[in-house]
Amino acid sequence: QQPKMYGEAAADLLRELKRCAPAFVPPYNTEGIRKVVSEMNELYTEVRRTLELGREAMARPEVAGSIVVHHASIDRNKRCLLAYFAHRMQKLQSLRWEAGAVIPEEWKQNISEAEARTHANAPPHRYASDRQTYIQTSVHTYIQTH
Repeated sequence: QQPKMYGEAAADLLRELKRCAPAFVPPYNTEGIRKVVSEMNELYTEVRRTLELGREAMARPEVAGSIVVHHASIDRNKRCLLAYFAHRMQKLQSLRWEAGAVIPEEWKQNISEAEARTHANAPPHRYASDRQTYIQTSVHTYIQTH
């Protein structure tokens, strides 16, 4: 059995965006996002367990190193999720400028409910300020519901 590679699910989300045609948004990958969030939760639990070992254990380089690796993996996954959401938001912003508030049929099945609401309710000039709210809402909503 191969060792687990942290961040692989997050990297897959970004590869998926790269493979997609430039003028199109790929289907919202709920399962991929779930995997990334699940891995982040596992890593966080592992960091917490390691910290509970106490100062003596933390003095050992392999223990301290595991915390650094796990924490860096959590941060990398967060950055990948934010890049995934930001890319999708940019695509929707471009669509809003080009097509207006109506989402073309070929895009409807590819976007999440949060993306559809943001697209329908925000005028194009509000996308910049709404981007942060959308990303935070998407991540927090997903984490709370799964």
